Amino acid sequence: MYTKMVVIGLISMWAAVLANRNIAVYHDGIRPIMGEYTSGRMSKAELIGISFAMSFGLIIGFGIPFSLASQVILIHTILLGTDVIGISSPNKIIAGALGAAYGIGITIGLGSVVELFKAMPVNIMDSLSMIGDPIVISFSVLPALAVAYQFGSKKGLFTLCLSLLARVGMVRINPIIIGGSKVNISPDGIALAVGMVALIAFGISKSNKDRKANTEIAADDMSATLFTDNAKKIRKNLLPLAIMGALISLGASLHLIGGSPMDVTFLAKGQITEAIMIAFIKVIGYIPLVVTTGLVSGVWASGGICDWLFALGYLVNPIAAPFVGAAGMSAEVYGVKYLAKFLDKYPEIRSSGDHIRTAMTQILEVALLVGGMMAANNIAPTFGFFIVAGLYVLNIIAGTKIVKMAVGPLGAILVGILANIFKIIGLML
Repeated sequence: MYTKMVVIGLISMWAAVLANRNIAVYHDGIRPIMGEYTSGRMSKAELIGISFAMSFGLIIGFGIPFSLASQVILIHTILLGTDVIGISSPNKIIAGALGAAYGIGITIGLGSVVELFKAMPVNIMDSLSMIGDPIVISFSVLPALAVAYQFGSKKGLFTLCLSLLARVGMVRINPIIIGGSKVNISPDGIALAVGMVALIAFGISKSNKDRKANTEIAADDMSATLFTDNAKKIRKNLLPLAIMGALISLGASLHLIGGSPMDVTFLAKGQITEAIMIAFIKVIGYIPLVVTTGLVSGVWASGGICDWLFALGYLVNPIAAPFVGAAGMSAEVYGVKYLAKFLDKYPEIRSSGDHIRTAMTQILEVALLVGGMMAANNIAPTFGFFIVAGLYVLNIIAGTKIVKMAVGPLGAILVGILANIFKIIGLML
């Protein structure tokens, strides 16, 4: 517990300092606005209000429920909070102190809630672990859905069939004998990898055809024109960003934090290979977003380009993780202009980022709703289905006050609390 408090406290402290110094923030929506603030076109009071409005709901309705269900802290819970703390603080010393206190408080608070849930008459923690089960199966459909969005349903169906064949083939040949040892390769992981190769191939092919047909509008060289100064500004902050990368990878190597609901689900189930694969693959979806917002504002992402720093941490032990993470973040900082050039050369790959994020959101919405209903029903048969389904529909009618993918986990937690209340007062569900 003490190790967790120290590591999470350090991550929170440094992230708050970076936000206070206008070096890095986590929220993709806040990053472009930071450019408005640093250029003097926005007041600090306005920036504080916007950052709080953007982050608070996601912390309460998204980060905390997933962290409770998996018992691995979803990084949104930490870094969205430190964005607000750093931006609101008058100087870096206060930002660091408040950031550290926030991280330690989150660690103690979540641990206390888990212990409380376990001590209740109806132990709901075992049931809450079921929330992520549908994610494990459905995440390999992601590339096919992204292909369908970008290149049409026929190519999407082709990619789905290709992924299915890869999955079935891997099931058939598992386990593989390597050096006299039996090795089981994840069929879902192979299906995901094959689908992503198809998506990238379609993107490169389409970009090349457009270029040859002269239908592609020539893009400005981002690194040589408007964004040159911001790219230099990001590179000047190499050392503080490298420290952040080191801390992120350290926390990931200890399995204390995860970068997405998919990551934390696999970590909670001990499926490290799958967590590594999904973390690396998510990078493709977020490179265009992070690079563009970074070059527009001169402010980088405190978690790096999506989750690959987490994947580096999952790959190595805690001793090597800080060095690998620092190297990874340094590669991002120095490679930003080359990434921009690559995205200009293959605009369809840049467009794929939007489609990957859309597909990921939709898959998570469905998978987590199903998982939440399964968990709630396991806690309180039939009553659980009733509550989660009702909350989901009411949330839509109310204008989606809660992020859709958080309704399932929140509903399951609510059912668990109600089940214990009814158990204590002697009512049957």
